[in-house]
Amino acid sequence: MDYRVYYTNNINSGVRGSSSSPTVAVYGVGNYKGTLRTTFTIAAAETIPYGAPAAEIKAVDTQNIVGDISLNAGWKWMDSDIVKELVPGGSVTATAVYAQSDKANYQRTSVIVTITKDAAAGGNTPGGETPQTGGDQQGEAQTDEDSIEDKTSNGVYQVTGASTVEYQIPLNKAASVTIPATVVQNGKAYKVTSVSEEAFKNNKTLKQVVIGSNVTSIGAGAFNGCTALTKVQINSKVTKIGARAFYKCTKLTSVTIPSSVGKIGAKAFFGCKKLKKITIKTTKLSKSKVGANAFKGIYAKATIKVPGKKFKTYKTMLKAKGVGSKAKIKK
Repeated sequence: MDYRVYYTNNINSGVRGSSSSPTVAVYGVGNYKGTLRTTFTIAAAETIPYGAPAAEIKAVDTQNIVGDISLNAGWKWMDSDIVKELVPGGSVTATAVYAQSDKANYQRTSVIVTITKDAAAGGNTPGGETPQTGGDQQGEAQTDEDSIEDKTSNGVYQVTGASTVEYQIPLNKAASVTIPATVVQNGKAYKVTSVSEEAFKNNKTLKQVVIGSNVTSIGAGAFNGCTALTKVQINSKVTKIGARAFYKCTKLTSVTIPSSVGKIGAKAFFGCKKLKKITIKTTKLSKSKVGANAFKGIYAKATIKVPGKKFKTYKTMLKAKGVGSKAKIKK
């Protein structure tokens, strides 16, 4: 992947009265540098919502007030017009209003309807336009996932849930990065629960990183090729370290794998040739939960501390996953 595209302020930006300006930003990834950012406008729809009643309706003899006339889904009569009486041989005007949640997306959301009732009312079809069926019927409005640019933490985040986001990429390359527990957009706090795949791939500037207290997953290749990275602090909620997460971080000297981790992907620490000290606190690992060559190519005489009750199991497992014969594995 050479670049990533993110949008900010693109939810509800086309509604009437909105002052937000949606922005699209393109970020270079890995060996590609640079950022292109532009702001654009989303105009509210000029057409009236689907299912609007006709400007003229003929009432049948069983319809005695405006409220007796059914409207299409999403439309209703204005409250003050519902009880207007329909007199044979006469006519009244009433206002139909669109009441769906996406009403702010339209320029027109009301229709003035003239309702006529013949002196000898017959069996006309009520309710104006007949609802359409099949492929031409309008579906529910779709909303794009939003993203957040947070200058305080120097990061771009993708909204992943009602109150959660994923750290995607740094706004600018920096030697030290702290992925926060939360970020705030428009007064709303979001928990940062994951680090994206390849978030810092081939970042030659990054020297140390602190992974926030709400992060549970470090994506595949998140720090792949960060050859200046010397220190990483993984919080106690992380459950998964993805494949190649720290692949060839050639200056990384130590790492602590917290007790929450239950899975380490293939080649997660492959080629970390200066990784001399590993502390494994978790007891949840097994051969099936640690990928191939996860620790291959670390410092030949590395010291690895493991939980006492898992000493034998982990010693065998670590050797199978790439730890060399000269490494010291201890309780």
